[in-house]
Formats: sequence, structure tokens, C-alpha cells
Amino acid sequence: MSYFHIMYTHTPEVCPGEPNSDPEKINALAKIYDNSKENNVKLHFFVANPTEHKMYLLLETDDYINIEKTIGHTKKLGSISITPVVDFQTMKELNS
Repeated sequence: MSYFHIMYTHTPEVCPGEPNSDPEKINALAKIYDNSKENNVKLHFFVANPTEHKMYLLLETDDYINIEKTIGHTKKLGSISITPVVDFQTMKELNS
């Protein structure tokens, strides 16, 4: 299984949150939870920094296409950066 760290950003003008909450956009983001279950993706965390208009996810799966199936529908909501990562123990073993 591989880990993927996702950083999602958007501008204040298209923010789905307060003060002008957009339920359609919020529901699209919430759909990530269901999509992860349907696409063999373990969602380790999905956290946000609302002040900076950033969200962070850590997903684990055996095939990158599962990431696309899980978050692809949110591409038009902002900018997405996807970085493959390894846990510290694996990194330590690689450097031994």
C-alpha cells in the first residue's frame, strides 16, 4: 500500500464555507468519505485550516487510480497537490 498526502487550496472567493456557505461544494467534499470506502482507499485524516483556505488529507491505497476515483470530482473546487509519501519507519529502513 502507498500513502498519498493531498493539499487542497482554494481562494476566498470560491470558499465553500462561511460566511456564504455553499452546501453543494461542502457535499462534494464530504463525498470523499464515501468515495474512499468505495474505491479501496483508507482515509487516515481529512483536516482543514479554514483561515488559510487549505485542507489536508492522507490517503492510503495500492493504486493511484483509486485516488482519482476518490477526489477527482473536487478538481474544479480549487487546486490540488498530490504527493506520494512514506511513513518514517520505512524512510528509516531505506536509510539504514
